[in-house]
Amino acid sequence: MTTSTVYGRRGPALLPSVIAAGAADDVGEDPADDATRLFVLGYVDAAQLPDEAALADARARLSQYAIAGRLQLGSIYVDQRGHGGSMFRALLASIERYNPAHVLVPSLDHVAPLGRPGADSKQQHIETRTGATIRPVGT
Repeated sequence: MTTSTVYGRRGPALLPSVIAAGAADDVGEDPADDATRLFVLGYVDAAQLPDEAALADARARLSQYAIAGRLQLGSIYVDQRGHGGSMFRALLASIERYNPAHVLVPSLDHVAPLGRPGADSKQQHIETRTGATIRPVGT
């Protein structure tokens, strides 16, 4: 297996080594080609997943989706259980700074309501306040 590099707006972002060799084809070989790709970020709420294996799978699916869609994937932000949503706040800051076209998520469950009744969902928060759209990658 090899680790593929996708060039984002601020330099290379390494994709997980779980991607099989050859799956990336020519991604990262021509930086001029990479400049025409849509820039996206990823987000995973680990509380929505049963274990670390499912988390690794979710990260791999986001990466594979980006490769298949010829998207520039920057960071994948992972909110761990019990950390108070710190990575969601970091994602919001990155969206404002880098202006990605989309935020890839494993499913819409990862951008569900923010905790208190009547609160906006994470999806609404991202889409109305930053302009980026949520793109679930499915299973």
